[in-house]
Amino acid sequence: MLAAASGRAHVDYGFHLAPISRAHIGEIPDLIERFGVTSFKIFMFYGSHGLHGRSADQNAFLMVGEDERYDYAHFEFVMRGVQAARERFPDLAGQISLSLHCETAEIMTAYTELVEQAGELTGLAAYSASRPQHSEGLAVSVAAYLAHETGLPTINLLHLSSGKAVDAAVRMSRAFPHIGFRREVTVGHLLADITTAHGLGGKVNPPLRPRDDVEALWEYVLDGTVDRVVSDHACCREEVKFGEPEDDVFLARAGFGGAEYLLPGLLTEGMKRGLPLGRIAALTSWNPARRYGLRTKGALAPGYDADIALVDPGRTWTVRATESESAQDYTPFEGFELTAQVTDTFLRGHHILRAGKVVGDPVGAYLRRPTRRD
Repeated sequence: MLAAASGRAHVDYGFHLAPISRAHIGEIPDLIERFGVTSFKIFMFYGSHGLHGRSADQNAFLMVGEDERYDYAHFEFVMRGVQAARERFPDLAGQISLSLHCETAEIMTAYTELVEQAGELTGLAAYSASRPQHSEGLAVSVAAYLAHETGLPTINLLHLSSGKAVDAAVRMSRAFPHIGFRREVTVGHLLADITTAHGLGGKVNPPLRPRDDVEALWEYVLDGTVDRVVSDHACCREEVKFGEPEDDVFLARAGFGGAEYLLPGLLTEGMKRGLPLGRIAALTSWNPARRYGLRTKGALAPGYDADIALVDPGRTWTVRATESESAQDYTPFEGFELTAQVTDTFLRGHHILRAGKVVGDPVGAYLRRPTRRD
């Protein structure tokens, strides 16, 4: 994986790894010590629900043996493995964390069947209803209790998409104050809803939600409940994204590109709501850098990397996939009018985006975490 990525990245990068099998749990200390991988991930719905929808053969989907199960017991053992690593490397303990995509497979499978049988909803509305908001809340609650049971205090709750999900996360932080929860939402869930997103290109996990959930997420961003806003960039080309027929949301793949819309979208909607620029910098840079052991990132100060994004907060433009630097042929934000735009970007002082266009050879490097400040 390192060899495949080397020399091809325009930005610095690291990896989160998901322990799918029992053998993977045993590799956690080696991954930390040899490769500087300090963050691990669980997809809570994989056990009986596929990445893009139903899956008849989960063992084949996960590429594990017939004697293995990707279930709550496995999640517990992953947590115990991560906690054991924290104890083995006490100097790194604060940088070693576990991230969870919180949805409940059994709830989603049952509701997918209900939605398809009823046939009353289509598109993104159908997909949201098939993966209901309380599925997120339940998974958050299970994850929190397992963290309490295993003594793991560094938990990241990823891409929470609904008011119910964040409400559950807040309740769990009150129930288990000794756990350092970090709560994350994506720019996609803050910008688009099931009616405003452009077509099935907006299919993502967890789903885009109705407008009430979008506004609930913004309230949590504004009051400080949300720790970071991310892109959750997961794009694929049009011929891979859509199924046959193309208008069947349950046949489309989940995920879309969001990196280039992170700052413009957050400034556009955040400034309308009174979100300070310093808070935007913390949500997108300082907070994630601290959690993930990126000690040379996240601040403009001596000893930190000269990673700088120049944003024009007064430039209005319309999102068009055809004008994007991404190879993705579509975007759920097609036609959105944004009132801020990234003009230039510097990576460790190297000018890598000039006037909105990628320039120069790739100079991004793999980051062995925690990165060092010399």
